[in-house]
Parts: sequence; structure tokens; C-alpha cells
Amino acid sequence: MFLISKEIWVVDPHFVELGVFVVLVTWLVKRFGPVVSQRLDADLEEVEKTRYRNPMNAVVENLNKTISTADEEISRASAVKDLIKAKEESIDLQLEAAYRERLQQVHRAVHRRLVSADFCCSNLYLGKCLTVARAY
Repeated sequence: MFLISKEIWVVDPHFVELGVFVVLVTWLVKRFGPVVSQRLDADLEEVEKTRYRNPMNAVVENLNKTISTADEEISRASAVKDLIKAKEESIDLQLEAAYRERLQQVHRAVHRRLVSADFCCSNLYLGKCLTVARAY
């Protein structure tokens, strides 16, 4: 009543239409509201999925892949110490094998000389044997 008396709410010949409008809008909201609400929620969910969730999932997947690659590289980098140590051991074994081969050659040469000197001493008299041994 206050609104009408202060002429804030003006009553004119079209005022009757307001009641019909309110009743019609109320009926439409109650009748079609849930269907429209579900449709709008589905559309909103689809937009949210395409514009937010899919790009975020792609970023998270890419970051997880980057993290796993970094972990692999870290494990490879930690294996470098063992690889260097293995190479050093391999080189040491090769040097030792070469040393043993040279040692074997020297042993054979000395053994051959001793055997030939022993053969010489057993077949000849002592004076000639000493001169032959000195020649070697």
C-alpha cells in the first residue's frame, strides 16, 4: 500500500497483466525449470571440460612426463660414476694383461738362454761354456 500511495508503484489499466504475468512465469519455471536447468548444467559442464579440465589435464600429463624424464636422467647421471670406475678397472686389467704378457716373454727368453747355457755346459768343457754364456 505504501508503494501505491507514494506513486512508486503506479496502477494503470495494464496493472491486471502483472498478475497474469506472475502466474504464467511461475508455472513456466515450475514446469520447464528442471529440464532447462539440467540442459544448462550439461552445457556448462561441457564448456568447463573443454576449456578448463582438458587443458589442465594435458598440462599435468606433460609435467608428469617431464618429471619422469628428469628422474631417468638423474638415475643415468648417477650411473656415470660406476661407468667411469668400470672403465678404469677395464684399463687396469688391460695394462695388467700386457704386463703379464711381457713378463711371460721375458721369462721364456731367460729360460731359453738358461737351457741353452745348460746344454752348452753339459756338452762342452767349462771354459768354452763361460765364453758362450758371456756372449749372450
